[in-house]
Amino acid sequence: FHLTEMAGKYLVLEVENPAYGDDRQERAERVEFYRRQGAKELQGVRYVMPSLSGGLPTEMILMMLPRYDEGSIDAIVVRKIIVQVYQELYNRDSRDSLLNSFIHEVIGRIQLM
Repeated sequence: FHLTEMAGKYLVLEVENPAYGDDRQERAERVEFYRRQGAKELQGVRYVMPSLSGGLPTEMILMMLPRYDEGSIDAIVVRKIIVQVYQELYNRDSRDSLLNSFIHEVIGRIQLM
């Protein structure tokens, strides 16, 4: 998913959270692969991807490429990113119950590591 921000374009990655699921090692390796490519994780941001097949939603982490120069990003921008992903990728609006179960937890400055 591409995000155009004032300073340039960024790629936002939804990556399966290694803390959940049966294939934790594979998920951790995937996160490390993206880190080696220069992606930074949005620290402390809980993100849940809606189910694509009618099953359970998936706990994910969000990462950004290329490196966001400031090392942190305002929560307002992160919330806008998440809402935009839900709208454009999943055809869900800002009133979506899954989205609203976590979006308000995104506050302050979000560290990128």
